[in-house]
Amino acid sequence: MRQTKIRPALALISTLCCSLPWGSGVARAQDSKPTVAVVLDAKRSFIAVTFSGGKPDAAKALDSARWRVVAIPRDGNANPFVLPTKPEFYKRPNGTTDQAQVRLVPSNGKPVADDIDLLLVQFDPQGTGLIGTWKAPGPQAAEAATTPAINQNPDRFVAATSKESAALYFSGLYSPAIGSPAQYSIDAVVNPQFHLTSENPCNPRLGFNAQAKTDKRPTVDPDSYTVSPSFSSFVLGCGADAASLFSGRSVLLTWNILGPEFEAKGKDLNVVSAAMLTDFFRLWPLPSTPTTTKERFTAYLSPTAGLEIGTNLKNGVEANGSGTILRGVAGVDFSARYLVPKGYGVKKILLSSSYRAKIPAFSEISTNTVIPAGSTKAIDIYSLSTSTRNHVQDELDFMFTDAWGITIKHEYGRIPPAFRLVDNTTGVGLVFMFSQAGNSKQKAQP
Repeated sequence: MRQTKIRPALALISTLCCSLPWGSGVARAQDSKPTVAVVLDAKRSFIAVTFSGGKPDAAKALDSARWRVVAIPRDGNANPFVLPTKPEFYKRPNGTTDQAQVRLVPSNGKPVADDIDLLLVQFDPQGTGLIGTWKAPGPQAAEAATTPAINQNPDRFVAATSKESAALYFSGLYSPAIGSPAQYSIDAVVNPQFHLTSENPCNPRLGFNAQAKTDKRPTVDPDSYTVSPSFSSFVLGCGADAASLFSGRSVLLTWNILGPEFEAKGKDLNVVSAAMLTDFFRLWPLPSTPTTTKERFTAYLSPTAGLEIGTNLKNGVEANGSGTILRGVAGVDFSARYLVPKGYGVKKILLSSSYRAKIPAFSEISTNTVIPAGSTKAIDIYSLSTSTRNHVQDELDFMFTDAWGITIKHEYGRIPPAFRLVDNTTGVGLVFMFSQAGNSKQKAQP
């Protein structure tokens, strides 16, 4: 700022400090003299004043008469002026109050004008005379702020911290066999989502979800594919920090809006809309403990429940399909990570386990693949029922880098649309996974 503007501003501050009838002193914690740091909110909706070295007296801190905010316009021809504000303590996401930070909200309810070059905040100047300053960034910094760098893009792809948080996941498995050729399997998920707005604390995102599972064993062929546009948003705990998010106080809605479930053989086809609610718990470190990306061991648990609605267009029993699909879904995901000390050739070890129970309200197809006695050819046996379809998948990943490694996977259960039984299959293969930086799980699962 130019000296010609600073000098009259300081003169105005001095006049205000001497003339305004303020009370005596700031109440200080343990007789320590606090200092203040002043930051203007990115949306310019409030001025955050953070006390260090002591806390202000609560009654004085919330008394608007104890505060003075002097705004100095960027225009050299405009005079400094007092900005009326209303003070309030910062409320943490968990509902508690932080009396070490006071937020000064413009009394007119409007954001601070963007042509302000300097803000001088005074608290009880006749006593301890606490003054803090916020200065607008220079032209280069302002330009950088309005044009975020690529590495600040919340939708950019980064190495995933777990399968559950991955937006791109692929594993190719090798399954050795005795007396027959080895078999290969694929498990892939493509689930990118992009922020609809940067202002909504519930973090709404829109994208698409595509999943493919193939198993080419001679006796089982549970090819399963799903494709759908997707939407996600927190419905509880909007804006919660990592500790709140992973202590059971936030619920995330994920909705595969509408899309097909089909298999490679073409005998089974569903169109389904699926909405799920997921809660999050950090098992270790404890939710009350701050965590960083350097924690040696972390573990998380995510219970989930939801509903799938749609229609079956065709199946192995009825060429015209069985009609309405209504399934209740319940399950839980567990994930753990261990950072391996340097020198072992493995960067980290990931363990994940997933359980899902799909409970049909109307009869749906179930498929068993068997080899009749005296034959070497597998055949399918179909039935219609409302029995619960369970599915369990366990995975142990040895990651050589942040994004790829070797995986050992076990699977048991039934997969839509044919709900063909996968009977305790195990394989070894390669895995790679990427997430998005703004993914809620990715941010809080280091």
